[in-house]
Amino acid sequence: MNFVGIDLAWKISNISRNGTGLAAIDGDGRLVGVGLAATDDEILSFVHKHAGDSCAVGIDAPLIVANESGQRPVERLLIVLGTPAYPANRNLFARVYGGIRGEVLLGRLITDGFILATRYLS
Repeated sequence: MNFVGIDLAWKISNISRNGTGLAAIDGDGRLVGVGLAATDDEILSFVHKHAGDSCAVGIDAPLIVANESGQRPVERLLIVLGTPAYPANRNLFARVYGGIRGEVLLGRLITDGFILATRYLS
């Protein structure tokens, strides 16, 4: 199984500022690709290039944001644990970032045949 990591910029930007970081490793743990992307098309191209026969994709970004305002339950829990996170809500993302980019990217990956796993698959 191959692995692709995506450190998603929260809004589409040019590569010189707030680009999305990409990394890929093969099933033997060898680094086989790194990159920066500005658009979702560039991200998906990188994923497909390195997916192989099976691939797990990890995305460092909110992927499911159901709440219109305030904080998600996980963010409240992180505060209790002493590790606060930036709040993610639909109103904030629409106002500041133009939408929830993680949701859009996730939707495109699902359309391309990937599945959303909400827990570790062995």
